[in-house]
Formats: sequence, C-alpha cells, structure tokens
Amino acid sequence: SRISHKPTTKQRGIEYIDFPSPNTRGGPPGSGAASAGLRTSLPYQLPTANNMTAKTLVFTSAALNYIPKVRMLFNSLREFHPEIELHLALSDLLPSDVDLSGEPFDEVHPIDTLGIDQWRPWAFCHNIVELSTAIKPFVLQKLLARPDVARVIYFDPDMVLFSRLDDMLDRLVEGDADVVLTPHQTDPDSSLRAVMDNEISSLKHGIYNLGFVGVRTTDEGKR
Repeated sequence: SRISHKPTTKQRGIEYIDFPSPNTRGGPPGSGAASAGLRTSLPYQLPTANNMTAKTLVFTSAALNYIPKVRMLFNSLREFHPEIELHLALSDLLPSDVDLSGEPFDEVHPIDTLGIDQWRPWAFCHNIVELSTAIKPFVLQKLLARPDVARVIYFDPDMVLFSRLDDMLDRLVEGDADVVLTPHQTDPDSSLRAVMDNEISSLKHGIYNLGFVGVRTTDEGKR
C-alpha cells in the first residue's frame, strides 16, 4: 500500500512529481495504485550499492510548540515505514527540563548543533515560521554527509501519512533521480485571475512546494 506519483519532468537528475488525491485507493505495492490502511508483511527494502544496508532518513523542521504535530507525522511514518529513521530539526534550543525521550524521533537536532555561523543573531532575523524553514538546508546537508545514508526525505510537520511511500522511494533509486520535487503547477492557467493567483504567486514565492523534498546521497544530490 502506498502513494502513487506521476512523473512530469526530469532534468539533470531532478524529477518533478505530482501528488494524487489522498483519497485514491488501489492495488498492492508495485501496482502503481495508491491505498491506505494496509501494511505489507515485511518492511520495504531499497536496493543500494552497500548491500542494502544504507539508510533512508526522514526529517521535519519545527519549534517546540509544534511537537504535537510532529508527533502525528512521525507516528504515521512509524505506522507505514518502521524501517525509516526519523529526525527532528529543532528551531529552538532544547531546554534541560524538556524531555523528548518518549517522542517518536530517533534523533533531535537543536539549532545550536547545526553549524550555523553566529546562529543567534541570524535566528533573530526570522520569525518562528521562517526560522523553521531556514534551518532545513543545514539539516539536509548534515544528514546527507553521513556515510551510512542512501537518501534523505523532508516532510513539513503539519503533514500525516495515510499509506506507504514506495513509489516515492522508488524514484530515488529505480527512477535514477537525484532530487525529487513537487512543483506548484505543471499546466499553465488560462484565465487572468488564475494566472494572478497561481502563476504570478509561484514566480514571486517559488515554483516548488518544499513541504516535501527527497534527495539521494549522490554528488548531484549533495550539490
């Protein structure tokens, strides 16, 4: 059971995908259909050059006030992908009186551990939402540098999974994509209002929705 994705463009090892409706239900893993509420009997295994031992890491980025949402996301990942390692990029210091040991994270990366030069004044140049976004590339770079990692995936903390991600993971191996992204649009708008609302907005704020990104630990992916 998994979410199925439709490739739209591939260029320089970067593949862009469209997400279908989360209500889509379908056949078994490998069928290209999407389904929810089902689990395969064995964890999904990805072929790698390192005799299938390289890890898939998933991380999200949030402040302490977002921990309940992070918990929902990571619990859903545990439900459908118990083999994936889960990381929290924390846009906060981790106070000594805050205990996250019972949370579904494998590792927490507070902002002061990310190697950001003069991180305190830098942090105060952002509001809390901007800061949680701004630390993402530092964490991605940190995780991609680990020798036992094959691919790193980011999800926004206000998301939740309802099925497995096998198709998405396949694109980072069998699809030979180094980076997987989701564009805001794949077809042009025709009406003036739609162009103003969608196309111009995408040009102003970014043509990709980085609520999700997947990167392989290849030279192109790390670049």
